[in-house]
Amino acid sequence: MRYMKAEKVDMIFVCGECRQIREAVRLYTERFPDRIHPSFSIFIKKRIKKATNNRNSTNILAAIALNPHISTRQLERESVCRRQSVLRIFHSNKFHPFHISFREELHDNDFQNRVQFCEWALQRLQEDDMVTASDSALSERAAAAVIWTAIKAKTKISMGINRRRRR
Repeated sequence: MRYMKAEKVDMIFVCGECRQIREAVRLYTERFPDRIHPSFSIFIKKRIKKATNNRNSTNILAAIALNPHISTRQLERESVCRRQSVLRIFHSNKFHPFHISFREELHDNDFQNRVQFCEWALQRLQEDDMVTASDSALSERAAAAVIWTAIKAKTKISMGINRRRRR
């Protein structure tokens, strides 16, 4: 709700007289009964957030643009913001901090498990009679992808490709 300038000035004067927000709301409703009475939240002070202000947000977003692999702790050390403030800036800009973890090695049964899963998924697709006409294109693509993955995995196993590759 928007208030006129005179109403805002009256609210500020009443708040200054009372020094307490609840008392200010009560006094304002007594003094101005013909006006719309503001809620409690109108009188609460809206303090300016220094840590997540526009300047700090711009600096942190620029640091991310320069180095997308930078950690939030490193951003905390390089800027004046705490780590929680850095995370708030991420959240307000719809960024998601994450850590990339690579798989170190493939074990002996990984390819066999993949082949078994592909064969199981292919069998489930063939047994499923609940596929409608609109889903047929999607199910055909899914079946083709499953078949291709199974063929690729079987070929690698039969060719004897080293299954313990490291990154």
